[in-house]
Amino acid sequence: MRDRLVAGRMPFAQAVGLVDDRLDAIAPGMVERLSAGLIAAAYPTRRFAAGWRVRLDCPDGETRRIDLLVTSRFPAGYPRTALVDRPAHLEWPHVERDGVLCLLPIGAEVDPDDPAEVAMNLFGRSARLLAELLEGGIVDRDFREEFLTYWFYASDGDAPVVRSLIRPGGPSRTVRIHRDDRGDVTVAENDQQLTNWYHNISGGIGAPRTRRGEPAAMIWLPEPLLPSSYPTTGADVRSIAEMVGGGALEVLTEVATGTKDEAIVLFGALGRGGPGLIAVTTRVANRPRGVRGGVEHPLTKGFRHRPLPSAVATERMFSVAPLVRATVQRADASWIHGRGADARTVELLRRRVVVVGCGSLGSSVAVRLAKAGIGRLDLVDHERLSWSNVGRHELGAEDVGRYKVEALAERIRRQLPHLEIHAHALDIHGFMLSREDVLDEADLIVCATGSWGAEAAVDAWRSSRAGIVPLVYGWLEDRALAAHAVTIADGACLRCGFDRTGTPAFSAIRWPRGRPVDEEPACGNHYQPYGAVELGHAVDLTSRAALDALLERPTAASHRAWLAPIRDVVGAGAEWSGQLRERAPASLSGATTIDLDWPVGCAACATTSRHAA
Repeated sequence: MRDRLVAGRMPFAQAVGLVDDRLDAIAPGMVERLSAGLIAAAYPTRRFAAGWRVRLDCPDGETRRIDLLVTSRFPAGYPRTALVDRPAHLEWPHVERDGVLCLLPIGAEVDPDDPAEVAMNLFGRSARLLAELLEGGIVDRDFREEFLTYWFYASDGDAPVVRSLIRPGGPSRTVRIHRDDRGDVTVAENDQQLTNWYHNISGGIGAPRTRRGEPAAMIWLPEPLLPSSYPTTGADVRSIAEMVGGGALEVLTEVATGTKDEAIVLFGALGRGGPGLIAVTTRVANRPRGVRGGVEHPLTKGFRHRPLPSAVATERMFSVAPLVRATVQRADASWIHGRGADARTVELLRRRVVVVGCGSLGSSVAVRLAKAGIGRLDLVDHERLSWSNVGRHELGAEDVGRYKVEALAERIRRQLPHLEIHAHALDIHGFMLSREDVLDEADLIVCATGSWGAEAAVDAWRSSRAGIVPLVYGWLEDRALAAHAVTIADGACLRCGFDRTGTPAFSAIRWPRGRPVDEEPACGNHYQPYGAVELGHAVDLTSRAALDALLERPTAASHRAWLAPIRDVVGAGAEWSGQLRERAPASLSGATTIDLDWPVGCAACATTSRHAA
C-alpha cells in the first residue's frame, strides 16, 4: 500500500507530458492538443483538465476523431475517451450523450506509475469498440443485455420514484401500487404485501391496518426493448402489449377500467445480469374545460350514467398523449439478499427460525439471520434493555427500558420490511406454554440465552418431539476467550455434552489461579467483561451454524469452536486446557476455528454412547 501511495504522487504535468510523447510517437501528425475552452464547451458537465483529439482511419474508409481526456487526478484516476464523430444518442451502445465511452467498470483501478501505457490501452479499446459498432453486430445485442442502463439514459427527469416489491418475472399480470405524499410509487403483488411493507418500514406508527392500492400493469417481455422501440405515448404501450400477447392487453384493459387519470405500467425482461424492470406513466388526453369552466374528467366523458366500456377505457388511458418514462428501484427480497444472484435466497425465505435469548449474542445472530434472508423470525426474551447492555447489543440508548425483543423486532422490520418478524416478551417456560405452536412450526431453533435452565428446557422440549427440529446453541467461555456453536440433530441432545448444572464437558480455557468472577456493585449480579469485537467471533460461529442447518438438514450433531489469539489468553491470566491440547494440538496459537466431536449418548436422550462424525 505504501508503494502504491508513493507511486500515485507523480505530478499531473509530468503524466500529461508522458502521454504527449507517446501519442506523438505512435500517431505523428494525427494528434491535436485540446484547449481548455474547447474541453469546457464539448464536455460542460465533466471535470476534464487536459485532452487530445486523435484522428483515426476506420474500417469503413472514413476518418473519425476520438478525444482522449483526463481529470486533474490523473495519473491516479483513469482517462476517458469520447467519440467526436458519432450518430445520435442511443443509436450506439456504450456511448453517453456527450460521446464519452463506457469501457471500464465503475471503480476500475489503473497503474499510476505508467500513465502513458494506461492511456494507450484505453485508446486501443476505444478503437476496437468503434470498429465493432461500425460493423453493427454488437449493437442490438448490447442494447438488450444492458437495457436498464439505456432506459435510464432515456428516462424523464421529473418521473416519480418507482419502488418494486414484486417478483421480477412472468407472466404479465395486474399488480398493486401505492403513491406516497411525495408522489413516489411502491409496487406490490397485492394489497396485503403493501400493507405489511408499509407497516414494517414505519414501525407500525401511523400505518393503517389495511392499505388498498391502485391497479397497475406488469408486462413481461420476451426480450428487452431496443431504444428505437421505447414507447413515447400510451398508444405505444398498447402496441407493445398486443405484440407480447399472453394476456398482456387484457392486463392493460383491467388497469384502464380501474384507474382515473393515469396508469403505471412496468415492463420486465431478462438482461445479461438477470431480470430487470422499467416503468412508464400513461395519462389520458388533455382535460377539456366544461361549459362552466370546470375540468371535465377526460376518461369518462360521455359515459356519466353507466360503466365505461373496457375498450373505450383502454383506448383513452393508452392514448396518443405523451407518457413519462421512469426507472425502477428493485426492493424485492431476491434483490436485497444477493442482487437476484444468490441461489439460497428462495430457500431461506421459506424458512422459519425461533431465536431464544436476544441479549448480546442472540440479538446479533437474529440480525445476521434476517440479513441472510430468513423469511420469518420469532424472537423470544423476557428482559428489558439496560444501559449496561448497550455497548455490545444491536439496540442502543433510544431503546433502554424497552423489552429487547419488541425493540429488536421493530428495528429489523424497519431495516428489512419484506420479512416477517415476531416478538415474544416471555421467558422460555411461558413461551412454551402459550406458543408451543411456533416451536412446532419452526425449521430451526437457535438458543443464545446464557442460561442453562432455559437451554435445558428447550432441549427437553425437542427431545419430547423426537428431535424433529434441529437446534443450534451458541455460548462463550469466560472473557470471550473461546466461543462455541453446537448443532443438535437426530440421535443427540444438548445434555450429552453438559453436566446437570450446565458445565460443558469440553472447555478450551483453563484458569490456573481460579476462575475470575466479575460482579457489579450489587448483590449477586455477575457479568462477563468483553466487548463487541470479541463477541463478533461467537456471532459468526453461531450464525454460520444456523445457516448451514437451514440449507442442508443436519444428520448428525456437530461442534465448532473459536479460539482467541494466545496473547489474549495469556494476557487474561488463562491458558489452554488439557482437553484442547489433546484434541487440537495444532491450534494452540489461537486465532482460529476448530471442529470437534460432540458426545452422543446420555441418560436424557437414552441413546448408545458414541461420537458423532
